[in-house]
Formats: sequence, structure tokens, C-alpha cells
Amino acid sequence: HSNSIAMDPLSLLRECVVLKKPLPELRDNFIAFPEHNIQFPRDTQTSYQTSKGPYLTLDTVWFLLKNETIPYSEYMDKCTAESFGYVPVVHRRDLLQYMKGEKQTSSQVQSIPVFAGVPITSTSLPEPAETQPASDESMKPRLEEIQRSKEDFVRRLESSTAGSAAVTTVEKIPQFDGRMNQDKIAELKAKRAAKKRQTVRDVDQEDPAKQRDAAQKKKENLYVEVDAAVTASIRAKERLFFTRNSILCCQKKSFAGILRLLEKTAAATAAGPQGIKAERGAAAAKQPGSQIGHKRPHPQPAAAAAGPAAAATATTSFPPPAPAADFLSKSPIIMVPASLTALCTIYNARDFLERGEYAAPTEKKDGEFQGAHPDTVTVTHSRAAGHPVTFTVIDDPARLAPADWSRVVAVFVMGPAWQFKGWPWHEDPVQIFSHVRAYSLQWQLIDPHPNVLKWSVKILRLSRDHLHQGQSLMAEFWRDLFGWMEHRKLIPPSSS
Repeated sequence: HSNSIAMDPLSLLRECVVLKKPLPELRDNFIAFPEHNIQFPRDTQTSYQTSKGPYLTLDTVWFLLKNETIPYSEYMDKCTAESFGYVPVVHRRDLLQYMKGEKQTSSQVQSIPVFAGVPITSTSLPEPAETQPASDESMKPRLEEIQRSKEDFVRRLESSTAGSAAVTTVEKIPQFDGRMNQDKIAELKAKRAAKKRQTVRDVDQEDPAKQRDAAQKKKENLYVEVDAAVTASIRAKERLFFTRNSILCCQKKSFAGILRLLEKTAAATAAGPQGIKAERGAAAAKQPGSQIGHKRPHPQPAAAAAGPAAAATATTSFPPPAPAADFLSKSPIIMVPASLTALCTIYNARDFLERGEYAAPTEKKDGEFQGAHPDTVTVTHSRAAGHPVTFTVIDDPARLAPADWSRVVAVFVMGPAWQFKGWPWHEDPVQIFSHVRAYSLQWQLIDPHPNVLKWSVKILRLSRDHLHQGQSLMAEFWRDLFGWMEHRKLIPPSSS
């Protein structure tokens, strides 16, 4: 066997369980597989990743298999008493089914670089496969040689400063233990003395500046060699978990929607300006809503044209709200943030507001919408009396005409004031919230933006661990919104 063997420790452990072979042995800090003549450090990370992020170590999986029949509470006590990591209860059943072969794969098993184990006969950690740096024992003679060269250089420099010739003294050769005769020893001594007489020169006859430059260069070279030796020793103990190629393997990401969008854009561009207009018109025709979907410049107040004095006292005028009987003839509008960092966007608003099901905006964008951005989305909800009401969800205020702003009834707030750029009412959140009901969808246990706390905003708390409670949160939203609309006399009371 070589010094290192690349095998997947989790696969070897699963093979033992599936084939009903004895589990591997725990020897000191290694878990050994005698049948394969390979062992791994007990803290080697396996390819099984928990939902919170960390990968389970080899000894954690091994200890669970050793104690799979005992109750979980007793298993936790044994983990604490014997200093083993524990498998979270949410993953215990899935991991045991995968290890026993009851299921061929698991969503928690990820593709990571395989750690190279060592043969059972070896006691050192494996070295990288590409470069095998010299071990500490093999580097020892080289380090001693470097140290002797440094000491010799110091002696030369001191003798040069004193104005004397730098003559290297002949070191006394240690006597051998009798395995060589005295004639051979004398011959070796003579050869060494002759070689030194030929190589050692009088430094007084050389240029002192050149001597200093040579000494400095030699000193720097020695430091570089020592640093390279120490670096090689450190790299020999490193473990390779990721490479620049393996880290790009994203199993849960799909970029097919981006490719389709680029193909459509390239085809429209090749067709010229008429093709681009036709594509935009087709996209607008798919979205419901009366005259919503085309960007229009925000209208300037009439007082601004009359002069500065009139503009200082005038306010932006919009059509008054329609009577309750006519308000629902055109769908009311709900504004959402355009940023994907918000919890409620145009991508997941329909699922959340119609069925109470929450999904991350990025997942909905890459999945259902295939990377495309819709102009509008419709949401339908029935009131207590059973009458369905259809709302239009928009994330770009520039798509609204002046007459459309009277239909805006709700807005989901992130916190920064720049969200209201392009809004009427002087883009002032205080004035906006006196005309529009404001909501903020937030995670539990996370503080909202400071502006959300000081504005008139209703906060809806969503739990990361109980996403199924989104239906009750949805019901709370509609109950509050319909109550606000009845109070503003935008819709008739539910009892009528």
C-alpha cells in the first residue's frame, strides 16, 4: 500500500452495515477498517451534512451505529460520558435508513472531496497526493547543514572585521567505531585538508563591498531555505476538503431559467426593434390588470409649474377614492419590495397570501418563474361573507398611472426610506401610511429595521421552524386589511 489511500469513510462504514459485517474498530484516535487495511482519524468529516450546516464526523456516525437500539435520551447521556458527538434527533432516522441500505440516497449527503486515509500499519497522517514533501527526519540533515553554514559565515564575517584573513579552521573529524582502518581514515583527512586549502581564500584581498553584498545574499538565501522547509512540514499535515472545482458543484441550484432568458433576449435582439417591442407586448398581455404594466413618468404637481411659492404650499393631488360599489370593479393594488432580500416579494406573494405557504423568493424565481420577472401578479381572497376579491401585486411604482394610486391599499415595508422613491405624497412614509395600510413580514427572534418600529406598520412574525403556521398569519393579514378597507369605506361592511 502507498502512504495514503483515497476512500470515502462513510461509504466504507455503510458497506459494513449493509453486508452485516462487524463494525470497524476504534484504535486510539483512529477508526480502522481491517478488511481494507485502512484507517481514518476519528474526527474526519463525512459527507453527511446536518440542516444547520456542520458535517458529521466519522466517530459520531460510528457511535450512533454502535448504540442504535438504545433510547435517544440514553444515547445522549452516553455521548456526553464518552466524549462523542451526537446526531441530531431530526436526522437520526434518515441517517440510520441510509446506512442500513433501506434508502439508496439521502438529501443530506453532499459531494465533498474524499479524505485520504492511511494504511493500518502507518501511524502518520496522509500527505497530499500531488506533492509529497519531505518528512521531518529527512529534513533534519539539511537543517543541520544550513545551521553549520550560518555559523561558518558568522566566523568569516568576524575575522574580516578584525582585519585578519578568514581562514576556516578544519573541524575535527570524529573517530569511527573501528569499522574503517586507520589508513583509510588518514587518507580521508588528507583529502579534506587539501580541498579546504584550495577553496578558502583570503578575504582581505577582496572588495569589502562585494563581501558585504555576498554575505547579505547568502543570509537571505539561508532564511528562504529554512522558511521553505518549515512550510513544507506544515503542508504535510494539512487536510484537503475542498478544491476550486468541487466548491462550484451546487446541487440545489439551477441556472436553466437564466439560459432561457438569455436565449429569448438574443432572439428578440436579432429580430431588430420590432422583435423587442413584440416580446414586451406579449409579456404585458399575459399579466392582468387595467393599464398596469407600462412604465410612465411620475406626474409633477400643477403647483410646481406655477412657481416656487405655490409649490411650497401645494400638495400632490390624486383622484379621491371611488365609492365602495365601484371600488372593487377594478382590482385593488398591493405594493411589495423589489429586493430579493425581503421576505415577501412579487415571486412568493401569491403562495403566501392565497394559501399561507411560504417559500424563499430566490427559490420561486429560479423555479416557477424560471428567472423571469413578472410585471404583476394577481391574488384572490374571499371575505367572510364569501365574496372573492382580486388584488394586483406590483413591485415597481413607476408602472402606476396617477389614477392607479387611489387603488393602492397595502404595502409591505422593508425599512429603508428609499423603498418609497417615486411614490406620491412627497415620498414621505408618514403621509403614505395615512393613505395606505403598511405591513412588515419579519422572522421571529430577529429585530426589524429601526424605521419599522417608529412608523405606523403592522408587523407579521413568521417562524423559521414552523412555516406551516403561515396560514394563521395569512388569515391575520386579510382580517386586518379588510377591516382597514371597511373603516376607510372602500368596501361595504361584511355583514351587508
